[in-house]
Amino acid sequence: MIEAPDVERLKSEDRARQIQQLHRKVRAGVVLEHAPIRTDAGVWAVMADGRNAWMLEIGSPGAKAIRLRLRDLALAEGARLFILAAEGDGPAEVTATSKKDYFSVPVPGDAVRLEALLPAGARREEFSITIEGVGYLYRDPASEKLGGDYDAGACNLDAKCYPVWQESGDSTVHIMFEDAQYIYSCSSAMVNNLTADLSPYLLTANHCIDSQALASSVTAFFGHETTTCNTPPSISYSSGGGATYLNGSADADITLLQFNGWILPGTVFAGWTLDTSATPQAITGIHYPEGSYRRISFGKRQIDNFSFPNFHRVIWDSGVTEPGSSGSPLFNASHQVMGTLWGGSSSCQTPKAADYYGKLSLAYSSLTGPNGNYLETGLPDDSLPANHSKVEAYTLVLPSETKNLIVKASAEDWFKITVPADKYFIAVVKDDSNLDHAFGELYDEAGNLLRQTVGRQDLPTLVSGSSKNLYVRVVPSEGFTRVPYSIKVYYLDPVLPVVSSFGATAVSYRTISLQGTTSLGYFPVATAFEYSTDSSFATFQSVAGISLSPPCCDSGFRYAYVDPLIPGTNYWARFAATNVAGTTRSTAAAVTLPVFPVPTLNFPADGVTRVQFSPLTLAWDQVAGTSFDVYFGTAANPPFLQSTTAKFLQFQTLPATKYYWRLVARDLGESASSVIKGFTTIGPLTVSSGWLDFPSGLVNSKSTGQNVTVTNQGPAASAVLVTVPPSFSSGSNCPSQLAPAASCIVTTYFQPVSTGFISGYVKISSAPGFEEQVYVTGTAYDIQLALSRPGRPSRGGSGGGSAAQRSAMVTVAGQGAPGSSASVTCAAPAGVTCSLSMGEVPLDGGAHAIEVSAVSTGQRRAARLGAFNRAERTVTVRVTASFGGGSRSVDVPLVVGQ
Repeated sequence: MIEAPDVERLKSEDRARQIQQLHRKVRAGVVLEHAPIRTDAGVWAVMADGRNAWMLEIGSPGAKAIRLRLRDLALAEGARLFILAAEGDGPAEVTATSKKDYFSVPVPGDAVRLEALLPAGARREEFSITIEGVGYLYRDPASEKLGGDYDAGACNLDAKCYPVWQESGDSTVHIMFEDAQYIYSCSSAMVNNLTADLSPYLLTANHCIDSQALASSVTAFFGHETTTCNTPPSISYSSGGGATYLNGSADADITLLQFNGWILPGTVFAGWTLDTSATPQAITGIHYPEGSYRRISFGKRQIDNFSFPNFHRVIWDSGVTEPGSSGSPLFNASHQVMGTLWGGSSSCQTPKAADYYGKLSLAYSSLTGPNGNYLETGLPDDSLPANHSKVEAYTLVLPSETKNLIVKASAEDWFKITVPADKYFIAVVKDDSNLDHAFGELYDEAGNLLRQTVGRQDLPTLVSGSSKNLYVRVVPSEGFTRVPYSIKVYYLDPVLPVVSSFGATAVSYRTISLQGTTSLGYFPVATAFEYSTDSSFATFQSVAGISLSPPCCDSGFRYAYVDPLIPGTNYWARFAATNVAGTTRSTAAAVTLPVFPVPTLNFPADGVTRVQFSPLTLAWDQVAGTSFDVYFGTAANPPFLQSTTAKFLQFQTLPATKYYWRLVARDLGESASSVIKGFTTIGPLTVSSGWLDFPSGLVNSKSTGQNVTVTNQGPAASAVLVTVPPSFSSGSNCPSQLAPAASCIVTTYFQPVSTGFISGYVKISSAPGFEEQVYVTGTAYDIQLALSRPGRPSRGGSGGGSAAQRSAMVTVAGQGAPGSSASVTCAAPAGVTCSLSMGEVPLDGGAHAIEVSAVSTGQRRAARLGAFNRAERTVTVRVTASFGGGSRSVDVPLVVGQ
């Protein structure tokens, strides 16, 4: 979804603009800013019959309708593109095979779905599209109702209530178009010309549309009126296709367009007048105020305002005009168009304020083209002599192709062709706008209809015996008054078709894909794919009437799909082409249809435990079956639960329960059952953490506790049973029965009894076999100290006042984490200091000897007294090794002098 615009801001701007401006066009929407959206944004799928389908959904929240601008559209021959409402059907089918710009009609709702369907054999690369603009409509004419958010003022008159003006009203058209980043609504009218050839002229205001860029985006809403007087409105038809800007007058604010889209049958082409009389007279305006349904106003034309000399000045007796009425026609009492609405000040609040209509008499000289004034001559015909009946048919020479032709609803075209005997005659009538809006009919000399052309190609007609005159009648499709086209005529000799190759493929368990390649000098009159379970084809069935494409003389693929067939059966198939010269057949191809596939149960796997119970998901491979019967329950032969077309099912189950399930896949009368699988759901208890990692600790010490929250997710009260692995301990505040949705705390401690990395699982369960496991880890270490030599006195040096010193060896050994070490310190009583040969030793499992030395600090004082005191005393020096949070100590007795 594309981000929605600020609609309230847009509405506020609309209200301010209506106050400030006199002209009467109205904004209906905005073109959203976004990067171009291309074909690769959609999703492709292969249909059962081999056709490629493409789908893309686009929208914006809150939109009344979505309108798309397509660029660089390319469709494969025979492909179809639809623009639909995301939640239902839609009004638009794009039939053009290629078009630079295409503006879709508005589709109600805030999202649209594009669907392309390519014929079998067409490559995906033959379809491309770029969505350059997404129009967000906050006024949607298709959804407006009486009293709606943007309905016209209450003083407006429903045109349906005035039957005498119904015919003139049927000439008026509500139009919508894009101007830069905005979408606008105006009014207009279909007008005739002096030749009455129904050239599709659309008269509107120049301030609405004054260029080809704006004209290309025109959408027309025909029959936008109420069903009966003062009832809810509807739109008979919305038509895209755009328009051609012919000419216009900015001074009189009048534009003449050639509408290129479909015109609702019954639409009236209004007459017009160049009356310049200044005498006040009764007039009528028919318009679409606020982009709403058809309204009518009655008043009088006044003496011209000298400030607006190019405009008829109108004061209304009843009814008014409003924004959206711009471009609407002004009729005189004879129902002739005198001009189109520029603007004015009339409203339900000021009904007697003047409105101004551009004078057609002043714009008339500007409405000219290469062949003169459009309103006099109509749009030009082709350069051929008049050929509008069988009597005056234009003779075509075989073979030939004639281009740049025009056929009008008011003047059909006829062609005469003399075809040699025993030849196949082919005529192709092609709409030059890449749309199927012109078609042909083939007649014989007596006037009998032989066949009708189909789109851009026609099947051949055999002329046997002697040469004959045939006639082609070309007419526009209903709803089109003028169509450009070309006609190609040629003949072919009746020769046997050559079937060069053939193939058959098993598409699914019920369908064979048949593909034949032919080399043809003409269209065969009939083709068939034949298939049988007997390789001799003693008995066979045929799929006849498969039309061949592409046209004559260009070999290509011919496809068919045979369905339904019997799964697991071997078939033989071949391709046949037939015409009056005979029938040829390909060699036969063998294919075996697969058996109806058994559904595969993916999740849960068979025999698995600890399956999530809330919610439980069953999932399977959707390899076949348009529906699946699900059997599920606690019985070993589970009962039927429900049917579904999805590939998974999700629902609530109980904890700590054994379940069984199977599937039956069904499609086109076939079915297959899976095996029965069983699984067990997990217990009701859940834990807040699945892993507790403790800091390193000393053997036989106890760490700080770490907590896990236990919650009962089940529907009933549950016991909370806790077991811990060696070297760990636990405690909890859990009650004997934990209520549903209640929680409690389990605290775990690290209490190692040996060194090294220690791990295990704390199991918290509701019953044996239905536990949650919390992984616990920690590293334990230990330190050992030993006095390796008794504290035997040893003499230090004498004389010179040196201190008496004694030493001993202490061995430090331990086990810690890799790369760890222990810090060693010593402490002595008062009057004695001690030192170590090493202050830190690695804990790598080896033993390390440290020399401990002690010295008396009172010896020097005794020497000064002149009497060297050799008395000795035994002191205890304490050596401590610490690592992490633990330590070990040993007392070392040493004799030191005083």
